[in-house]
Parts: sequence; structure tokens; C-alpha cells
Amino acid sequence: MWLRMMLICFVTNGLGAFGLRIMSGMGLSETFKFPYLMLWFWAGFILSAALFFFKNRRLTKQEIVVGIGLASSSVLGQLGMALSLEHGIPGFVVFQVAPGGGLFLVVLVGILFFKERVSAYGVAGIVIGMAALGILTFA
Repeated sequence: MWLRMMLICFVTNGLGAFGLRIMSGMGLSETFKFPYLMLWFWAGFILSAALFFFKNRRLTKQEIVVGIGLASSSVLGQLGMALSLEHGIPGFVVFQVAPGGGLFLVVLVGILFFKERVSAYGVAGIVIGMAALGILTFA
């Protein structure tokens, strides 16, 4: 079940980001970004809810809170990408910084809150990744 839910999120969120770039290139982002994003997020919600309730399960508070948190961060991330593209930031920067920034945040939370240890290779990967983001941002 987890894999199916992740596939739904991957497809609806990934296609949403792909379409943002196309809309921006066609000059339609300012007019249609909200309806477009609503279409993809509602599609993901409906597909996920149908799959979830097909198994006759009940929602727990934890599932609701985690779902709202994931959905909120995803909506804000996609909206941020749309606004960045709309304000003239090149797509090659936006589509590299957005996932890289999220990855950096996940690593930071893991280290600070969950006390995860990072090996020397992990530290090297983080440093190289952040350097790449910096180079793309200022290039």
C-alpha cells in the first residue's frame, strides 16, 4: 500500500512540476498557476483517498497530521517554484534548487533532531551538493 501511495504522489507532484515549466515558457503561469496546481493536488488527494479507503481502514490522528504536513509543504514548494519561474528565475536554477533545498532540510532535521550520524562520505556528499546549488544559483 505504501508503494502505491508514493507512486501517486510521485506522478501527481512530478507532473505538476513539469507542467509549471511548460506554462512558464508559454507565459501562462500568472493566469493559470492556481487552477493548474489545484488540479494536480486534488487528483492526488482523490486517488490516494480512494486507494486508502478501498482497504476499509480508518484514519488515525497521526495519519491526518502527517498528511496535512506533507500536503502543505508540497503545495508551498510547488507554489514557490511557480512564483520563481513567473518572476524570471531560470528553470535550470529553480528545478535544481527546489529539490536540493528540500534534501538539505531533511538532512538538517535528521542531524539536529534525530541525532543521526553522517559518515565522511555523507558529509562530502552534502558539501558537494550544496556547492553545486551555490554554483547554479550564482551562475
